[in-house]
Amino acid sequence: MVIIKNLCREYYRQLFELIKIAEPYKGYQAYDQFCQNMDTHQGFTYWEDGELVGCVHFSHFFPGDSVMIHAAFHPLHKAAMNRKVMRQVFDFAFNKLKVHRVITYSIEGISDSIMKFLYGMGFEYEGTMREAAKLPDGMYDLNLFGMLKKDCRWL
Repeated sequence: MVIIKNLCREYYRQLFELIKIAEPYKGYQAYDQFCQNMDTHQGFTYWEDGELVGCVHFSHFFPGDSVMIHAAFHPLHKAAMNRKVMRQVFDFAFNKLKVHRVITYSIEGISDSIMKFLYGMGFEYEGTMREAAKLPDGMYDLNLFGMLKKDCRWL
């Protein structure tokens, strides 16, 4: 059974370690950088048998307009991101934050497998930002995706 808890600093260390496993690239290099960034986010953590298995969080919140969604789930616990979770996530974004659209991205050549997942959730491809992601081994393009509230099937 999945237990959902609000995102809070108490879980950052475990989340930092989870993201190293869940993300297909080496994202944050420093824990303090990660903490500073996460302090600006809102979201949820997902737990199974006392273990942190996933997180959905939101950044770049513009009231009445948009918010960016981020998700990380342990590869062995992807089933934790089920329909109930999806309803909670999009209810939070569209009804609690009261935004018109949710945006996200994938990194060209690094997280291409995520694109299939985003399409399955109902996101639409909206364009590419060339060399918008700087990673330790170079610059990468970002594929941008969006979902409008009126198109969200999770509500």
